[in-house]
Amino acid sequence: MKQTPFVIIFQGRSGSTMLASLLASHPDILCRKEEFSMDNAAEFDARGHRNRILSPFFTEPEITNPTPEQCVERLKKIFAKRFKAMGFKFKFPNQVDSFPEVMAALRQRADDIRVIRLFRINQMKRGVSRQHLVRLLLSPSNTELRGGNTQAEKQSGKIVVDLAMLKSFFKRQQRQQERLEKILVDFPHRHEIAYEELLADQDDVMRGLLEFLGVDPEIGLTTNLRKLTPDRLKDIVENYTELVAAFEGTEYEEFLDE
Repeated sequence: MKQTPFVIIFQGRSGSTMLASLLASHPDILCRKEEFSMDNAAEFDARGHRNRILSPFFTEPEITNPTPEQCVERLKKIFAKRFKAMGFKFKFPNQVDSFPEVMAALRQRADDIRVIRLFRINQMKRGVSRQHLVRLLLSPSNTELRGGNTQAEKQSGKIVVDLAMLKSFFKRQQRQQERLEKILVDFPHRHEIAYEELLADQDDVMRGLLEFLGVDPEIGLTTNLRKLTPDRLKDIVENYTELVAAFEGTEYEEFLDE
């Protein structure tokens, strides 16, 4: 049986959970989620300390601060599973930078590895989605996956976007995109998917991806995931007028609501 190892390289709030869920619904694909991750509880530590985490793997327990050897061994175990295509999600830059031994091992198999690059065209919505997620995580009660922390947010169900933080996010993304392009040059087999195109024509986009992975492209894929953030910025941003004023006339104007 011909087997295809793959890795999904993505940035946060780009639809990676949805994509992984769809792939995992195919009987010939093993799609692990974030196998190599960081301890969420430590991500907001003022000292900047983060624990590396190896997720539980079938009967194997989670490993905190694994050695480089354990990380490479985990990668081998994923690609050794008896599926036609086997892979996992790998977030850039967080996980890619924190697990250099995994990237080194992937480069050694660059001729065999299929790289799926998942990205989001609308960086404005991605930046707002990131701030929305933070509000959800910090909210005292997020059972309905909505609401914020300020009085205005609690009443409207919207968030007040931090414009300075959003501008900083855009600058950071420009640098990260340039660095990611240099990393991906090492991998000859790449397939790009835009989150917006996945939402607009899921069947066609996934059919092309399944062909890229060498599995039956006619099998219907399913997911029970739902979108957390409303698609129109006006429906989620409390200070939308200020948002428009801050980015009109800039390269990000095209990402505002029509």
